[in-house]
Amino acid sequence: FNVFIYAPYENRKMNCHVEFGIVPEFADDYIIKVDSSRSKVYERYTGIEFMSLAYRNMLIDSSKMSKEDIADLIIDAASKSFKS
Repeated sequence: FNVFIYAPYENRKMNCHVEFGIVPEFADDYIIKVDSSRSKVYERYTGIEFMSLAYRNMLIDSSKMSKEDIADLIIDAASKSFKS
């Protein structure tokens, strides 16, 4: 079960500051580096382009709900998926 959790850029930038203590001036560079590294690792180990939706079972915009609600949503969807 493959889930892709994303957020609008401004939310990601704010999270850099709130969650990781990164000053806003460095948030853009941090996001670019993390995205680049994540993409390279994903593509290296899967052979699939990181942004491809081909093997994604669920997409979630994390700006729309709490972490707890996201976890519950994933658990519920995965449970139903594996019952089939």
